Amino acid sequence: MWGAYMLKGLTVVSSAVVLLMGCSQVVSPKISDTIPRGTERIKYQSHKIGRVQTAYVGEPMVKVKDYVVNRYRSKVARATNDFVISSGFIKITGNTDVDYSLNKETVVDGVKYDVVDLPGGLPPGGFGVLVTPEGGVTNFFMNGGELHRGWNVYPNNLKFIAGEKREVDPKSAYLNYELLYGGSDGKSVNLTYREYSSESNAIPSYFQNISYGIVNRMIRFRNISMEVIEITNEKIVFNVISDGQVDN
Repeated sequence: MWGAYMLKGLTVVSSAVVLLMGCSQVVSPKISDTIPRGTERIKYQSHKIGRVQTAYVGEPMVKVKDYVVNRYRSKVARATNDFVISSGFIKITGNTDVDYSLNKETVVDGVKYDVVDLPGGLPPGGFGVLVTPEGGVTNFFMNGGELHRGWNVYPNNLKFIAGEKREVDPKSAYLNYELLYGGSDGKSVNLTYREYSSESNAIPSYFQNISYGIVNRMIRFRNISMEVIEITNEKIVFNVISDGQVDN
C-alpha cells in the first residue's frame, strides 16, 4: 500500500516497504554553537564632534555603541530555495522559512559532512541530507541510521546555510548608552540617560533623569559636553563639543 503524509515544511511520499539499500553509518552529535566564525567590532555613534544637530523629544542627542561580539555557527540552517529532494519512492519538499536542525556530522570516504535533519524517515534518526561545510547538498542521505546515495535535488544549486549566534565578548571593553532629549520649559532642559548591559540591547540596565539650567547654554554630563544653540519644548539644536571618545 502506498501512503502520503504531511509534515511541517515538508511533504513525504512513502511506501510500506522501503526498497533503498544502504549501509549503517556512524552519525555523531556536535555542539554547533562552539564553532567560531570570528569576531566583529560593533561601533556606532549618532553624533559627530563639531556638527550641529537636532533632536526632538524622545530622540537621542547622543547614542554610542562600542563593543566586540564573538560569532558562532548556530544549530539550525535554512534552505536557500524552496526545494524538492527525491529518491525512488521518497519525495521531500521544503521551504526557505523553515529552520532545519544542523547538529550532527558524519564521515564518508574520509570526508566530513554535516547532516541536516529533515522530518520523516525510519527510526532511528529519520531522514538527513549530507551537506558540505559551505552548505552545498551532496548526493548522500541518511534514512534510519543508514547511508544512501542518489538524491535528485531541485534546484541543483540548493544550499542549507547555517544561522549565526552572536555573543558580546566579555573580555573586551563595552559601551552602550544614549542621552535623550526630554523637553524644556525655557529655563531648563530635561534629559534621560540610558545604559544597556551586554545581556540586553532592548531594556536599559540603568537610567537617570537629569535637568539642567540653560542660562550659559552648555550641558555637561559625564564625558559629554554640548553647546545648546536653540531649544524649545519640542526640539533642541545642539553641538557636541566632546564625548570622551578617542577615535571619533
